[in-house]
Amino acid sequence: MDILKTVLETVTIGIDIFSALILVIGVIRCAKDIIKAMLFKSSVRDRYFTIQHAKIDLGSNVLLGLEILIVADILKTIIHPSLTDILVLGSIVVIRTVISVFLNKEIEVLDKEYEDAFEKPDPK
Repeated sequence: MDILKTVLETVTIGIDIFSALILVIGVIRCAKDIIKAMLFKSSVRDRYFTIQHAKIDLGSNVLLGLEILIVADILKTIIHPSLTDILVLGSIVVIRTVISVFLNKEIEVLDKEYEDAFEKPDPK
């Protein structure tokens, strides 16, 4: 049983690290896209939509990172089951789910704006 507990703890740490990497990579990609847009996009429209796309991409990374962190939290609760841990896990899942719902809605709105903008001709 101790070996299983040690393996699960190691897997949980790996999942936490993986989630953090997803978040860091998302931030780096977003920063790169925004910097490129500000320096190299000539029209305001192009800059705006490049930044909107960067926000969509970042939001997707944040959602994925949060979902993976929930998995890690569930494993932690399985390893150390106590009433306090279960209540903390429940609170974390509720908070992350609410954040995910609102981020998902924002991403859908931004995505729709982004798609609609490319159906219209670019005013010069």
